[in-house]
Amino acid sequence: MARIVRQTPVEKKRILVVDAYPMLRHGLVTYLNAQPDLIVCGEADSIPSALIKIAECKPHLLVIGLRLGAADCVEFVKALKVLRQSRARHARIQRSTRNTATIPPARKSDTR
Repeated sequence: MARIVRQTPVEKKRILVVDAYPMLRHGLVTYLNAQPDLIVCGEADSIPSALIKIAECKPHLLVIGLRLGAADCVEFVKALKVLRQSRARHARIQRSTRNTATIPPARKSDTR
Protein backbone atom coordinates (compact mmCIF):
# COMPACT_ATOMS: atom_id res chain seq x y z
CA MET A 1 0.00 0.00 0.00
CA ALA A 2 1.45 3.37 -1.00
CA ARG A 3 1.68 6.00 1.67
CA ILE A 4 0.81 9.57 0.73
CA VAL A 5 2.94 12.19 2.41
CA ARG A 6 1.58 15.72 2.39
CA GLN A 7 3.99 18.54 2.87
CA THR A 8 2.85 21.89 4.13
CA PRO A 9 4.06 24.78 2.01
CA VAL A 10 7.13 26.45 3.48
CA GLU A 11 7.15 30.23 3.67
CA LYS A 12 10.11 31.40 1.66
CA LYS A 13 12.44 33.91 3.30
CA ARG A 14 12.58 37.15 1.31
CA ILE A 15 16.08 38.40 0.53
CA LEU A 16 17.31 41.77 -0.71
CA VAL A 17 20.63 41.63 -2.57
CA VAL A 18 22.71 44.83 -2.37
CA ASP A 19 25.90 45.06 -4.39
CA ALA A 20 27.42 47.56 -6.80
CA TYR A 21 28.33 44.93 -9.42
CA PRO A 22 25.42 43.79 -11.63
CA MET A 23 27.09 40.52 -12.63
CA LEU A 24 27.68 39.55 -9.00
CA ARG A 25 24.10 40.47 -8.09
CA HIS A 26 22.81 38.37 -10.99
CA GLY A 27 24.82 35.34 -9.85
CA LEU A 28 23.65 35.70 -6.25
CA VAL A 29 20.03 36.15 -7.30
CA THR A 30 20.18 33.07 -9.53
CA TYR A 31 21.73 30.96 -6.77
CA LEU A 32 19.41 32.18 -4.01
CA ASN A 33 16.24 31.77 -6.08
CA ALA A 34 17.25 28.15 -6.78
CA GLN A 35 16.99 27.38 -3.04
CA PRO A 36 13.65 25.89 -1.99
CA ASP A 37 13.18 28.13 1.05
CA LEU A 38 14.54 31.44 -0.31
CA ILE A 39 13.34 34.06 -2.78
CA VAL A 40 14.95 37.32 -3.80
CA CYS A 41 12.43 40.13 -3.38
CA GLY A 42 14.66 42.86 -4.76
CA GLU A 43 18.06 44.12 -5.83
CA ALA A 44 19.86 47.38 -5.14
CA ASP A 45 23.17 48.82 -6.30
CA SER A 46 23.65 51.44 -3.58
CA ILE A 47 22.71 52.20 0.01
CA PRO A 48 20.08 54.84 -0.93
CA SER A 49 18.37 52.44 -3.33
CA ALA A 50 18.65 49.66 -0.72
CA LEU A 51 16.77 51.81 1.79
CA ILE A 52 13.97 52.34 -0.69
CA LYS A 53 13.83 48.62 -1.54
CA ILE A 54 13.78 47.68 2.16
CA ALA A 55 10.69 49.83 2.62
CA GLU A 56 9.07 48.35 -0.50
CA CYS A 57 9.69 44.61 -0.15
CA LYS A 58 10.33 44.22 3.60
CA PRO A 59 12.98 41.49 3.31
CA HIS A 60 13.74 38.95 6.02
CA LEU A 61 17.45 38.94 5.08
CA LEU A 62 19.94 41.27 3.42
CA VAL A 63 22.97 40.21 1.38
CA ILE A 64 25.23 43.27 1.29
CA GLY A 65 28.55 43.84 -0.43
CA LEU A 66 31.16 45.36 1.86
CA ARG A 67 31.98 48.20 -0.50
CA LEU A 68 29.26 50.20 -2.17
CA GLY A 69 30.93 53.25 -3.60
CA ALA A 70 31.93 55.84 -1.02
CA ALA A 71 29.37 54.65 1.53
CA ASP A 72 30.37 52.79 4.67
CA CYS A 73 28.43 49.51 4.73
CA VAL A 74 29.32 48.78 8.35
CA GLU A 75 27.65 52.04 9.41
CA PHE A 76 24.70 51.16 7.18
CA VAL A 77 24.26 47.82 8.96
CA LYS A 78 24.53 49.52 12.38
CA ALA A 79 21.89 52.04 11.31
CA LEU A 80 19.62 49.21 10.13
CA LYS A 81 19.99 47.54 13.53
CA VAL A 82 18.93 50.76 15.26
CA LEU A 83 16.06 51.14 12.79
CA ARG A 84 14.88 47.60 13.50
CA GLN A 85 15.05 48.12 17.26
CA SER A 86 13.16 51.38 17.09
CA ARG A 87 10.59 50.27 14.49
CA ALA A 88 8.07 49.74 17.28
CA ARG A 89 8.63 53.40 18.21
CA HIS A 90 7.49 54.61 14.76
CA ALA A 91 10.85 54.64 13.00
CA ARG A 92 10.73 55.59 9.37
CA ILE A 93 12.95 55.80 6.34
CA GLN A 94 13.01 59.34 5.01
CA ARG A 95 13.47 60.28 1.39
CA SER A 96 15.26 63.54 0.70
CA THR A 97 14.51 65.85 -2.20
CA ARG A 98 17.69 64.79 -4.00
CA ASN A 99 16.29 61.29 -4.69
CA THR A 100 18.32 59.68 -1.92
CA ALA A 101 17.16 58.01 1.26
CA THR A 102 18.44 58.54 4.77
CA ILE A 103 17.91 56.88 8.11
CA PRO A 104 17.11 59.27 10.94
CA PRO A 105 20.04 59.53 13.38
CA ALA A 106 19.87 57.24 16.38
CA ARG A 107 19.22 58.65 19.79
CA LYS A 108 21.54 57.49 22.56
CA SER A 109 18.63 55.69 24.23
CA ASP A 110 18.13 53.61 21.01
CA THR A 111 21.67 52.23 20.92
CA ARG A 112 21.81 50.64 24.36
